[in-house]
Amino acid sequence: MVESTINGQLSLQKIGFSPLLASAALLGGLAVAPAASQAAPRYQSQVVVSDLLNPRGLSLDNTGRVLVGEGGSGGSSCDVEGAPPGPPTALRCWGTTGALGRYDPASSSYSRLWTNLESIARGPGALSPVAGLQDVAFSGDGRLLAVFGFRGNPATRPAGTSQFARLMQFDYNAPGSAPLALADLGAFEAANPSHAAPFTNPFALVWSAGNAYITEAGANRLLKVADTTPSQVELLENVPLVATTTPPAEGVPTGLTVDPLGSLYFTQLPGYPFQPGSASIFRSNGSAGDATAITGGFTNAMDLSLGADGWLYLVQWAESFSSPVGTGSLWRYNPLSNERQQLASGIDQPTGVLAMADGSIYVAAGGSTTSGSLLHFTVQTPGPLPLAGAAMAWRLSRQLRRRQRHG
Repeated sequence: MVESTINGQLSLQKIGFSPLLASAALLGGLAVAPAASQAAPRYQSQVVVSDLLNPRGLSLDNTGRVLVGEGGSGGSSCDVEGAPPGPPTALRCWGTTGALGRYDPASSSYSRLWTNLESIARGPGALSPVAGLQDVAFSGDGRLLAVFGFRGNPATRPAGTSQFARLMQFDYNAPGSAPLALADLGAFEAANPSHAAPFTNPFALVWSAGNAYITEAGANRLLKVADTTPSQVELLENVPLVATTTPPAEGVPTGLTVDPLGSLYFTQLPGYPFQPGSASIFRSNGSAGDATAITGGFTNAMDLSLGADGWLYLVQWAESFSSPVGTGSLWRYNPLSNERQQLASGIDQPTGVLAMADGSIYVAAGGSTTSGSLLHFTVQTPGPLPLAGAAMAWRLSRQLRRRQRHG
């Protein structure tokens, strides 16, 4: 649970490439002579979309267009009318300022497919913590799913709202149509509380083998939602406290991705005292109690995406939690070689990352502002595929070829 800040059948779109593109990229990479190690590639960044309202998770449709979840900016319906009472965080204002947008690289255009989505702000001003549309992902049969956050006790969700702390479904063929609620994640937390007072804030979403997997940044959990009617919510993990800090910090799960073999990876945003280097990356096979930390040493990690080269690409919201503006960074980590590389720094509050098959990377920045942006990082000096990356590429390409032959 984070009170003082912002708290994604196999879906290859979520990890940044389609099956055919992935096979070409992975197999093409094997033609390069592998090296035991390589220098980090150099990137050039460009702002491709600006003026986003608290951008969050990113995903990819089957034509290569990037979907962007915009959390919104709260609204004018407040718990207390007029000026905020006492401390600013006592004011809670909600409305329908969230949106789901789509960036088309072919035309360099951005359009909001859905607007008027629920959004809630805890405190006045552009930097107030906001919850709304957090992440989107496609199911194996092409449905567009989304998770909405809340950042509070699910029992206090405003009357008349129907999206907060829920798994929703959008009809991608009918932009603007009313979304459908699939699972009430807040109700699950209320019935199975992780804290003395239930606290819910679903954050990231992926789809794998007929199930939705969701990180719960309020309850500090990893959830599984089976694709049934009605949907069945299952608790997979209670993320442990970060014992390396004094006092021990809450282990807040954030970004989430899945590889073609079904392994889940998720990042961590440690709570107070937000000690640098105390964040980890976890891996799970999707079974209850299976998650283990595969590496540590990160700080305020917010999201991650699996690249076609087998590396995990991740963003850190800030190097210092107390000074977040302009101190975020982009990294990559190889789970086979345990190698890590910083790719970019000085990013303003990044909250979403999407690694593409061509080696470029999209980052949602300004994720705690109403002037957010979508950045596109393109490779300037690519290097050879490292040995560990080649091994993973071979495994993933073989699995993809099998799926294509039988699918």
